[in-house]
Amino acid sequence: MKKASPGEEPLTREQRLVIETVRDLLGVNFEIVNAPVEFPAPSKDLRWLMRCRKREEIERAPFLNTIWMQNDGTLWLESLVLGDTVEWIENAYDEESAATSIDIDYAGLDEEGFRSEFGSRFPLVLDRIKAYQETAARYSSSSWAHLEIRRSGSKGILVFTLAARVSTFKVKEESIVLSLRKAVNGLSAAYSEITQI
Repeated sequence: MKKASPGEEPLTREQRLVIETVRDLLGVNFEIVNAPVEFPAPSKDLRWLMRCRKREEIERAPFLNTIWMQNDGTLWLESLVLGDTVEWIENAYDEESAATSIDIDYAGLDEEGFRSEFGSRFPLVLDRIKAYQETAARYSSSSWAHLEIRRSGSKGILVFTLAARVSTFKVKEESIVLSLRKAVNGLSAAYSEITQI
């Protein structure tokens, strides 16, 4: 385990547990990072954030690239980006359609009215989003780990990732390790299927 450099804070017990468990499961290394300025933090309620940063390790485990803990003790594990609305619209339709899509406000994506209107303009993209969500839900129920399709952005573009949520607040270490194993296995299986859609 890497020791803290001068001026660097030592790892907490929970950070060390997550890093060691993921390394044992996947053979990839995560390290604590500051939330990048160019991207919004994955949560406003962020306690800490870690990423896998070595290219060969990222390629070996694309289904798990970012891990963070919220202040309430909830741990999130997240894949690399699955894609975004602009890319999917351009690939399914054309560049002009993608250009016009940057005026869309996706804040209402979960509302039936929005989905109906968006689906009439871009049915292939809406079908893809639904298929991703259905796959995550299916693996969520079969892996005993909460999986979901997370999205970031709102006006003009939505970026999609696959994420697993692990509630760790006031839980024993053995339970956290077991929950991490279930989450990682669920992410791996769901990501593999989603990337074939």
